[in-house]
Amino acid sequence: MDERKWQEMRELDEAAERAGGYVALPRTLPNPQGEKEFTAMRRYSIEMEKPLSVFTEEDYYAIGIRDLSL
Repeated sequence: MDERKWQEMRELDEAAERAGGYVALPRTLPNPQGEKEFTAMRRYSIEMEKPLSVFTEEDYYAIGIRDLSL
């Protein structure tokens, strides 16, 4: 990868960081449970006015997500 591509990638990463993280469309997730959890996380994020990138373990538990392993 050339330097220009690396710079573009860094700029996109920085923009995503400023925006609160990356976003994935629910339908792009590989399983239905993941889509349900993503929808719940998004709803919680909007209601609590809290970016997904700063969720704590307690936030995930409040949403009903118990398994935090990847």
